[in-house]
Amino acid sequence: MKIHDYIELLLSKKNKAAMVAIIPVAERPVASESDIKQLIETLNDHFRANRHHNALATALALVMANADETIARLRRTGTLRASRYNFRAGCVVQVVQGIYEVRHLLKVRPDRIVYLESVLALYSLASEVRRLRESILMRLRLRKKMAPTSPRFQ
Repeated sequence: MKIHDYIELLLSKKNKAAMVAIIPVAERPVASESDIKQLIETLNDHFRANRHHNALATALALVMANADETIARLRRTGTLRASRYNFRAGCVVQVVQGIYEVRHLLKVRPDRIVYLESVLALYSLASEVRRLRESILMRLRLRKKMAPTSPRFQ
């Protein structure tokens, strides 16, 4: 089955549980390296637009096609970094949890699973980090406004 057909199959399911449930019985998708690269860009777009359902279907299809390559690319490109999405973690967390739920079906090195676990752990802190970052930036802006404006201090 081609990867785009697999994504359509997953998108036809109403929720994450239904998507995960069909994976063990569905035929594994086939994807070229260029398909993987292009779909990771699509996944980035889904994350930015906060399209949970589409992001989950795309990510699950990618890992079922080639988990090791997909997770390596996600890591290398920083696709799962919280700062990339202004620390709004909901969509990325749902995708990583979905991948983690099917980990027993994946042909993947153990360090890739450890990476997913660390992403989940870091995302549990994402909202606190965003608050701290905003607080620090606000303080820096206030100090900049209060600083003398003479050319000597610039």
